[in-house]
Amino acid sequence: MRTKIYKKLQSLSEEKYKNFSLKLLPKDTNLIGVRIPLIKNLAKQLIKENTINKYLNEPLENLIYQEEKMLYSLLIAYSKIDKNEKLQYIKNYVAHIKNWSECDTFCAALKDVKQDQNFFFNNFYDYHKSKSEYEIRFFYVISLNYFINDKYLSSILDLIKNQKYVGFYDKMAVSWFLATAYNKYPKLIEDFLINEKLDNFILKKSINKICDSYQVKKEAKIHLRKLASNK
Repeated sequence: MRTKIYKKLQSLSEEKYKNFSLKLLPKDTNLIGVRIPLIKNLAKQLIKENTINKYLNEPLENLIYQEEKMLYSLLIAYSKIDKNEKLQYIKNYVAHIKNWSECDTFCAALKDVKQDQNFFFNNFYDYHKSKSEYEIRFFYVISLNYFINDKYLSSILDLIKNQKYVGFYDKMAVSWFLATAYNKYPKLIEDFLINEKLDNFILKKSINKICDSYQVKKEAKIHLRKLASNK
């Protein structure tokens, strides 16, 4: 099955897109050069053909190229299977995430999280304690997609206060989370940024990301930039 899928992905590759993408990813990333919308279409096609189990039974260690792994992740996300079975596939995939693109594409596609937020939040919660940069990133990116609401936001902010970081991409995810939350809860997030002793990178990157948003008024951006310069 993997050989068949690999040939299909090869037929969809674009050298120019591959070279562009490699500039944004870790140097050791293996790419074929397939655009994400085409991988999504292939995943949906395989689901219609009812052949996904053959591919999901492939050990992730055997999937050399990022597009092969992304296809695997999208099959997990799009498949209509029992939530406990889906959770096992998710956890297996998260353990094999190697870069921000694999993480973020997967998180955005996991729409089923909306249907049972409590189940998934409780099962994803421990990722914030991980010593893996991308497992921590997964927690905060999945959170910014599905858990910025009255029920979960305070709990996640409490985690951020004491979050132990591993690298650059987990910090970026927390900054992205705070900037996204600001759009819905501006006063709460501003107070959090002012009053909590945050990692300096997190504080400044969060404010930069907030100020990059077209939804934020000019006066608020000026105020936040002053806050960043005074901290």
